[in-house]
Amino acid sequence: MLEIKAAVRWERIATAVLLLCAAGQLMSRVPKIAEASRGEYCRADSDYHVERGEALLHGVPLYGFARAMPSYSVPNAFLCDHLSNSSSTALRFAVLLACAFLVFALGALLYSALCGAGAAFLYSLAPPASESGERWLYTLAALIAAYFLVRRAKSPSPAKSAWLAAGLGATLLMLSSLCLFPFLLALYERARDRRARWRDAAALCLLPFLFLVPWIVMNWRLTGRFVVFEDGRVDDNILTGALGFVRTMGIGDSRKMVGLSLSQNVFAWAALQILRHPLNFLSAVGQRAAYAASLHPLLVLGAAASIWTMRRREDCRQLALLAGYLISIHCLMPVQENYFVPAWPILAVLASGLLSAWTAPSSARLKAMSSAAVSALFGVLLAVQASVLWLVSSYPARAQAAQALDREIVKHPGDAWLWSERGMSLLREGRPAQASGDLGRAFGLDPSRDREINYAWSLLARGGPAARIWERRRPGRIFMVSDIRELMLRGIYLALDGRRTQAAASEIAALKYKRSSETAGGSDIAAGSPVPHLVLEIIASWPAATRPAVIEFFSGVPGFEFAGKSASAEAWLDMADTAEKPNQRRAALEILAFNSAKRPAALDASSDPEKMWSLALSYRDIGGYSRSLAIMKRPEMAGPKASDMLLDMAAMAAKGDQRRAALDILAFVEGTKLDPERTLRLALAYRDAGGYSRSLAVMKRMDMAAPKDVYMLLDLAARAAKDGRRPAALAGLAFAESLRLDPERIRSLALAYRDIGDYSRSLAVLKRADLSGPKDAGMLLDLAVRAARDHRRPAALESLSFAETLRLEPESLRSLALGYRALGETGSAARVRRRMGDDAGLELDRAEDALASGDRMSALAHLARVRDSSLVEAEARRLILLYQGLREYAGALEVVKRRILARPGDAQWRNDSGVLHALLGEREEAVSDWNSAIALDPDSLAPYLSLGSLYASVNRRKEALDVYQRAVSRRHTKEDADVLRRILAERRNLLAAPPR
Repeated sequence: MLEIKAAVRWERIATAVLLLCAAGQLMSRVPKIAEASRGEYCRADSDYHVERGEALLHGVPLYGFARAMPSYSVPNAFLCDHLSNSSSTALRFAVLLACAFLVFALGALLYSALCGAGAAFLYSLAPPASESGERWLYTLAALIAAYFLVRRAKSPSPAKSAWLAAGLGATLLMLSSLCLFPFLLALYERARDRRARWRDAAALCLLPFLFLVPWIVMNWRLTGRFVVFEDGRVDDNILTGALGFVRTMGIGDSRKMVGLSLSQNVFAWAALQILRHPLNFLSAVGQRAAYAASLHPLLVLGAAASIWTMRRREDCRQLALLAGYLISIHCLMPVQENYFVPAWPILAVLASGLLSAWTAPSSARLKAMSSAAVSALFGVLLAVQASVLWLVSSYPARAQAAQALDREIVKHPGDAWLWSERGMSLLREGRPAQASGDLGRAFGLDPSRDREINYAWSLLARGGPAARIWERRRPGRIFMVSDIRELMLRGIYLALDGRRTQAAASEIAALKYKRSSETAGGSDIAAGSPVPHLVLEIIASWPAATRPAVIEFFSGVPGFEFAGKSASAEAWLDMADTAEKPNQRRAALEILAFNSAKRPAALDASSDPEKMWSLALSYRDIGGYSRSLAIMKRPEMAGPKASDMLLDMAAMAAKGDQRRAALDILAFVEGTKLDPERTLRLALAYRDAGGYSRSLAVMKRMDMAAPKDVYMLLDLAARAAKDGRRPAALAGLAFAESLRLDPERIRSLALAYRDIGDYSRSLAVLKRADLSGPKDAGMLLDLAVRAARDHRRPAALESLSFAETLRLEPESLRSLALGYRALGETGSAARVRRRMGDDAGLELDRAEDALASGDRMSALAHLARVRDSSLVEAEARRLILLYQGLREYAGALEVVKRRILARPGDAQWRNDSGVLHALLGEREEAVSDWNSAIALDPDSLAPYLSLGSLYASVNRRKEALDVYQRAVSRRHTKEDADVLRRILAERRNLLAAPPR
């Protein structure tokens, strides 16, 4: 048996000294933590994603609400906006101490108490200042997962695998970095031991993602898309990583930089780019790894040495796998210092293993106490996660409620973010006068830098007294997009104040924001500039009367010359495509209008025809159809390409409810020379724009013979009828009728006539077809029913008479007889009954006639003759209704019981039995039948209504309400609408009435 050394006195002393040194070092970080608690990190457009966290907290709609994971953005928002500076500092420091404890516990579990103390000391020296930044909680979650990983590696079990999966799931709700680690670990264990159980691997790979189910459901309900992690947050890093960037790009839009549209997949583009330039990508990966190692080289070397010496220990190998994964996954994309923060404490634990050769293993008591403390910390973390998931689950209902932002302001009038969010929404909609009140209130509640700038922006846009704010502000270091906006607004203020030179200098400075130039491929990143979007946002916020002056100011500043530039026209086109507010689209249109009015020479087609084309496309895609058409009418723009563009533009105008503009465009296209394919497109475009007569006129010029042409005419008629244009619909069908049609198209034409109510023409068309089968008989009978419903008796009788001449099946003959009876043609109905030998049906008809004439005895005699007959379903129900009409409930019940014996699973017969028992005063039997009907078909509402009404009638109010509630919670169809309304009315009456 191996002898386990006990810790000697010097080890305990060294452990205590190292822990005291670590605590002192961590205490020295409090000022840095306090500085980070209020500062650049908490600003609106920082990596904290405070705005998105506030949206989830308050349940208000926000663009890009899913760009950050909920347990990342919500705690950051709580930390930044809902705690005082001292409370925020205390909470951050508490989490930092918790991380230090986890490092100690991990080292003690892996090696010894002294190694744990050494790891804690190394950790206190290693973390950079950004540790107290936006990943303050993620490091804690990653360390808890690491602890569960080592504990499981030491003695694997299903329970410990579940703990590890839960720990990994908790990290996924914050950041997606560890999303592939469960699969990597499962592959590693499978490669190490082929006997590894697949069930453990499946649980390890699947359970973490259960934490994401509420998040996925929320995104699906709000966007209709399958969003698992951060929605688009890593797109910039994926794209620039494929290009060979070593450091993150910072401010800018990489999609624009690489020319990728919003609909294109970034992963596919990046994979193709890496395959094209593999050496460029691998070189960048190497540089990123070297950068990561350079941040804490001694720690990395110590961890590497310890991993080598402990390479035979499975728990050390798995922890090293986690550390290597955390570093490697980030090296695949551009990096920055804080990406590696969660890896340093794990490397500190691994490096402390160099001391393990001279120390005794931790005592069982220490391990048990540490495990209990870690479990308690995990419980607190899970409570936070549960609160966040409740916010996520309820967010769709809260955010989709009417006036959600106003609702929250009433509930939380002291919340600066709510006032700021409403004010900025008003400002971006071009209503600065209304926005200034809300933004001023937000600034009063939270006098931060960004709140002040937004308030000054609204005052400047509305023409208010913003001078005192802009005069005392001096440009600082550009750190975020909001800093660029501040410089641009200050330039506008100086220009409006007459200081044009200073204004231009301020705007030019806005272009010179900090960007990373470290690339492996030397890619040009100018295309990703956020400046055009900011210009559009600012111009759109100005009142319409003063907006031209701002446009003119920007057009005169070097670097902002958007007038007369085809590339800039494309940029404004892109801005219009991605504009969040309609007024931003209008602002883009005004910029282009300024372009054409101010510099007509720049648009001279003889000098650059592409400019004309680009400008026409820009006008088209921002809704300026008349301006685009004016450009396309120029003789030099003629051609098939122009026709295609105009037809597309007409479709866009029609879809945007601008039919007049669409018809004007199509009228111009109709006057040009078109090939058959474009003529067909013209006809369809006329149809889609509501110009049915013109569409038909164009079709008549075409050589129409194919089956699709007939269906095109039928579709035109259907649309015209739906729009209330019956003459146009009839004209379309008349033209279709003049074509050579096969029997199938003749039937389709007849149906089209029927659907617009011209039953005579429908029947005339049907008579042309070779009618023979059950399908044709069904068409004729349906035509008769519709004609009768519309009080068109002659057409209905003619349809039935024609149907009677066909070879009909028994079911069709029965429907024919019922059709005749519905029209009062009892003789014809009897003739059909005799033709099919339907004596039972004939007796039912005679019973109906006797009942209608008041001859009760004759009616009962006729019913007695068929009561024991084998009736089809519809006739059996007629028999029961006739008995009920005669108040012969017992006779009806006998029939129903036989039907139940024949079809015990039919819920409708059970419901009918309950009704008849109730009519006979047999309440217990009625309740039993209705409960059986509900059990057979829980979605059928009739038994609920009957059962609830019975309970209410005998003052069993609670049972009645329970039955109604069960009915309301079931799945409903349109056919249930009437019954559901009655159930809801009965429930309201019960709730409103005082208990008896």
